[in-house]
Amino acid sequence: MKALVMVSAIVAMIPFVPWGSFLSSTVTAGAQLPTLIQAVVIDDNPTEYGSAAAGQAVNVNNLTDFPTPDASLGDVPGNGHWVFTYPTSGSLSLDTENPNTFQKFELIRLPNGTNKQASDFVAFSKVCVHLWCSPDFNPLNNLFQCPCHGSEYEIPDGLAIHGPASLQAFPTNAIPMLTLQADSDGNLYVFAMNYDPALSAPGKPVTVPNDIEANGELGYGRDYNSYYKFILPNSQTPANTAEESTTV
Repeated sequence: MKALVMVSAIVAMIPFVPWGSFLSSTVTAGAQLPTLIQAVVIDDNPTEYGSAAAGQAVNVNNLTDFPTPDASLGDVPGNGHWVFTYPTSGSLSLDTENPNTFQKFELIRLPNGTNKQASDFVAFSKVCVHLWCSPDFNPLNNLFQCPCHGSEYEIPDGLAIHGPASLQAFPTNAIPMLTLQADSDGNLYVFAMNYDPALSAPGKPVTVPNDIEANGELGYGRDYNSYYKFILPNSQTPANTAEESTTV
């Protein structure tokens, strides 16, 4: 009886939820280049990401085009957060037009991100671990918020602290994120998804994947402690761009 009541309630709510605006796109096939590392290049959408940052590669030393979030400005273009596509198709225009939210990540410069290093940034998946809607960073309260059901993730570790995602069992209560590193010139890179820091260095193949331990599984969750024991330490290591890489 309880199950029937729950199903009836969900069905009754379907017409009232703005799925078209917020729900993540279905995973679709597309051209993706194999890569060990990928330069972080913002989608070319000046209206959403600011004309200075749109379509540009991110450099950790650039506080003008990629500033720390300023709550007094509200959610204006370029206010500390931008969206990029990973993995890239190899074409900036195709990446920008790609509607697949499972390939979109929100790059956030942390409120205290003025040390000009990769650890100034986090890159969260644009797929909520609750019902796959698409969250956005809110510079007014420094939370990553889902507009559908009110789930809110804290930064920098991505743990859900409010809403239905916060009530889910570990490890489905934290948003997946990418591993970032910068080279000696400050250019920001994503390293290929790494599954267990005990088994592999960033960009190297793994033999026994454990995707909850590190970057997480898109739409499902992540061990939020991995930020401190794996993702953060690696973000402080200069990227070795001599490895095979893909840039847009």
